[in-house]
Amino acid sequence: MSLTLESASPTDLTDVRLDGVRFDRLVTPELRLKGAGLLEVALDALDVPVLDAARTDWSEARLSGRVGALSLYDSSLRNVHFIGCRLGFVNLREALARGRKDPT
Repeated sequence: MSLTLESASPTDLTDVRLDGVRFDRLVTPELRLKGAGLLEVALDALDVPVLDAARTDWSEARLSGRVGALSLYDSSLRNVHFIGCRLGFVNLREALARGRKDPT
């Protein structure tokens, strides 16, 4: 599923479960994803001054664009790719990040 979101007010997706969703463009002053689960999600062409994604679970995800403040504390990140991102501030306190092991 491919979506575009442009909003002048904060967007609240707290505790939502997203599976296989692609945002082609995501513009909002604040994106709240606290407690969300994101599986095989693409957040492309981000323009988000504040992205609050504390206590989230990410797997096979991709982000691109601009994020002013990214809060990922106490989150689980598995194979998350930041491609061409401009990040102002990132909080990864107590986050667990894992990537795919290369077969050798």
